[in-house]
Amino acid sequence: MLDNAPTERTITQVEIFKFFKDHGVEQNHLTTKDVTGYMKLINEIFLLRLGAQSLEYAGFVQLIIQTAIFIHRKGRANDCSAKDA
Repeated sequence: MLDNAPTERTITQVEIFKFFKDHGVEQNHLTTKDVTGYMKLINEIFLLRLGAQSLEYAGFVQLIIQTAIFIHRKGRANDCSAKDA
């Protein structure tokens, strides 16, 4: 039986949003939709679980890696366009 209820060893969406806010990740860097999409992708592809309500430790590590790559690419695109001017 598959149980999607958060346990003490998981981090919920609310906690993840608070984590990003506490560490200076603003809405212009990463939207709520982006985070939810990454959580769902990580749970379904990497961890073979359903849903985007919470992540286990391995999923949280993947979320940090994926969001860092996303924010870095987004920032570099903006920097490159500024240099062309």
